[in-house]
Amino acid sequence: MAENAQSPFRDWVPGWLQVSVAFVILVCIMLLNGSYIGNGLNINSTMGLQTEDITLIYYSTTIGMSVIYPLIGIVRSGINSKSILLAGLSVQTLLCYACASLENTALLVLVGFLIGVLKGFALVETMTILFPVFSKDRLLLEMYAKVFPINFSLGQIGIMLTAVFAQFFEWQYIYYAETFMLLTAILSVLVCLRHVNVPWKFSFDALDLTGAAYASAILLAFSYLMIYGRIRDWFYSGEIKLCALAIPVLMALFVMSHRRKGNPYLHFGLLRNKKVLLEHAYMGICMMLAMSNYMVSYYADAVLHYDGIYSNSLNMMLLPGFFARGNRVRAVGPLQAV
Repeated sequence: MAENAQSPFRDWVPGWLQVSVAFVILVCIMLLNGSYIGNGLNINSTMGLQTEDITLIYYSTTIGMSVIYPLIGIVRSGINSKSILLAGLSVQTLLCYACASLENTALLVLVGFLIGVLKGFALVETMTILFPVFSKDRLLLEMYAKVFPINFSLGQIGIMLTAVFAQFFEWQYIYYAETFMLLTAILSVLVCLRHVNVPWKFSFDALDLTGAAYASAILLAFSYLMIYGRIRDWFYSGEIKLCALAIPVLMALFVMSHRRKGNPYLHFGLLRNKKVLLEHAYMGICMMLAMSNYMVSYYADAVLHYDGIYSNSLNMMLLPGFFARGNRVRAVGPLQAV
């Protein structure tokens, strides 16, 4: 683990307990989503939501995680790890309970988005703690080769758990179980992490919240267009037309806002870096392939009439592939130091 001067943990906390606490937090945040695609049919029958509604709620969590990352470094410079984790986990607990109670699609999309934002903060804090565990030499590629298989696998396990809860209990029980896990994580943070007085090094003026809002709106509008286009009969629908027109307008506003800001939300200069482009293209392909399990599960559920547990257990076959690829990357990839 990191040296005590840099560690957010109390002095009496041994290394193995630090790792255990970090993994508890990691499991909690990776299993939490605004909506679970593993119990989509159960939610459809109980709440009357369409499959597309559940998909948009699920994607809103991913969008929330994506748009917050450029701002996390600025926020972390002025707030200590314990405060970030306590605030994030506490709000996620309330949002998790809200997901089991709300029935309005728009509110659930908003809740899912906020869950994603808070997951981004918690994930960065957890990865910071686990960095020396995943890579003793602090090699970034080595850490990624271990982190991504774990994160992808936890996502598949979460989908499987939702199917189990939906079949033997009610679909809401997965949120109640997640609430209990989050409370456990909060207790672990309270007991094991110490409060560090971090000087306030940033102002809210340094956060390009306008750019983040435009980016969120663009991604949500694009997701709505692609998800609802088929059932709305594409451009015969006024909603789809409005959404399609809004995307280029929002993109133009995003670029104009970017040019006016001294410290913009995104630095387009990174796009000239071939490694950055390759990394994002590879991650995009990985996410598309990983999300193909949704189609497999839905086909097995709705067409083949398999039970939810069996149809979602098919996706567990992805796990060996995730870890095999991670081992391959560590073996042949050119390791780069941070």
